[in-house]
Amino acid sequence: MTFEGVITIILYSLKPYWWLLVLLLVPLVLTQLSGWKKHGPRPGFLYLLCVVVGIGAALVAPALTMSKLSYVATTTDWLSLLAVAVGAAIYCFLLLSPVLRRAS
Repeated sequence: MTFEGVITIILYSLKPYWWLLVLLLVPLVLTQLSGWKKHGPRPGFLYLLCVVVGIGAALVAPALTMSKLSYVATTTDWLSLLAVAVGAAIYCFLLLSPVLRRAS
């Protein structure tokens, strides 16, 4: 399969979820714009909060898909769950970092 074919399949599979992606992008853009002038240090608890949010998202993800955590058995399942955790932690960091910075 060509690279073009892979991109086409990905775009078609994302098509029903574009509105959710935009819904996630709007708060991200708003917080980035609100923290535009803040260049101070980030508080230390931000990293811990992001890790907690990532773990929480990984624990809640199977329930959102009408599954159970006990059904996560294969390597692919665990890697997908890890991707959910890392993605949620990164999104939390990007969302809260500009807001919680101390203006210097």
